Amino acid sequence: MANLRDNMASRFAFLFCLLLPVAGCTWNAADRDATLAHFKAHRGEYQALLESVGKDPAGDLSRYQAVLKSIEVQPTTPPIVEVTPIDFYYVLVHAGDEASLAVSDAMRDEGRVLKDLGDGWYLVQRGFM
Repeated sequence: MANLRDNMASRFAFLFCLLLPVAGCTWNAADRDATLAHFKAHRGEYQALLESVGKDPAGDLSRYQAVLKSIEVQPTTPPIVEVTPIDFYYVLVHAGDEASLAVSDAMRDEGRVLKDLGDGWYLVQRGFM
């Protein structure tokens, strides 16, 4: 009986460790919808961010962080801009086209495009991290 208990405990520990990396994924419709609403409500700030990045991709973007929260710029040509205003798992990506979008950080680890927002902007749901 003790042998059976030890065997089951080791199986449970193995499965627990296997599933631990994905346990924190919190995809939900409320965060997705809030991200889309944020994009629509602050469209001017998003455009100003793109203009600033266009002039100096390595420039100081701190003035946009109060509204747009997390901003990342990938040094590609043209630069890929990623903004995470609400939740880590929903990212607004400006990549110009889908070929550039495919190499964005948000698309790594099974990320997927949820919506093409036009003008090079995409709503991406991050994959497992």
